[in-house]
Amino acid sequence: MKTSSTAREKIPPHIKREVRQRCGFGCVKCGLPLYEYEHMEEWAVVKRHIASEITLLCDQHHREKTAGLLPKEEVRRCNDNPINLQNEKSAKYNLYFSGTSAEIWMGNNSFVSEYLSDDSELNAIIVDGLPLVQMKVIDQHLLLNLTFFDEENNVTAQIVENELIYSTSPWDIELVGTTLTIREQRGKILLRIEFNPPNKIVISSGRLLKNGIEIIIQPSKIIITNNQMTIQENRTNNCSAGLVLGVDQKRRSGFFLLTDIPRYKDFNTKQTISEMEWLTNDKRNHKMKFENLNFSHETIELDFNHFVKCNFESCTFTYRGLTNIDLTECNLNDCNWQFLDHATNTIEALSFLYKICDAQAQPMVELTFDNIRSRANSNRKT
Repeated sequence: MKTSSTAREKIPPHIKREVRQRCGFGCVKCGLPLYEYEHMEEWAVVKRHIASEITLLCDQHHREKTAGLLPKEEVRRCNDNPINLQNEKSAKYNLYFSGTSAEIWMGNNSFVSEYLSDDSELNAIIVDGLPLVQMKVIDQHLLLNLTFFDEENNVTAQIVENELIYSTSPWDIELVGTTLTIREQRGKILLRIEFNPPNKIVISSGRLLKNGIEIIIQPSKIIITNNQMTIQENRTNNCSAGLVLGVDQKRRSGFFLLTDIPRYKDFNTKQTISEMEWLTNDKRNHKMKFENLNFSHETIELDFNHFVKCNFESCTFTYRGLTNIDLTECNLNDCNWQFLDHATNTIEALSFLYKICDAQAQPMVELTFDNIRSRANSNRKT
């Protein structure tokens, strides 16, 4: 039995947070978000907790250090230049979900599907066609997809088909047991989610942001702050979508559909603009970049996004004609396209000219497509 003089004291929370921030919220060697706090010099030697003397190691690298297989010098080298800070994101971690039923809790609202067949979905929240919280079945595998953005529409945390990855930009990130907590600043939670395999997640607190929409999740309710709408104690059962906000190109039916939502132009002043003004605002022309990612059976928005060296399998691409299309060194397999809004108007106008107008209009349409083919062939040569 340890006495009070020999017992090891717990590391104070503020020191743990300082270590997490310095180490990029993951093992300094491999970046895994499952880690342990490790004294670079053993506790038995130093018998003190100083942030600069503590690092983060995953279970494997911790065991290797303890066994002498991972030299202290290598641990110190990694501690000086953590892999997550180099990459500005964590290493991927695979979550374990299975079965054909799914359950998503947000505050005291639940979204449940008792049976999901292949290629079917349970979408808790959709904003402008993008599912922010989703569970679906593909090839008899239950997959979780979740995306959290900051106020500038940058991804801060993402789970893509059960693979967890997060940016190192938030103030603090902590994965303890089955609970992931991301804080924007002291006392301000961006996300607190509990993973309950095999088929359930619980978001007790959070701030969902996308395209100027803010959704606050509290233990007792969901609040859409743009219009101060409160949603509490609701339950959906075997419904493909829960909250569908903004423009959804798939026209999915949820238990709650809300369009024409005023968007925050500035989150600090809470200044708002109309939904259409937001979608066409020139200031949004800085594009979100996705690189070296795999997408399967997803709906992909091309407007305001830039994809580099990504693989797309059985995806649907949507294009509104608000920005140019940026697909660089990407592989597309068994994908299809949907033209919406402005892009649809262009297609319909060309179709109208070709089918309805006189013979003088048809050569104009053919010439348009000849120019498209010419430009495409020219780009291939260059």
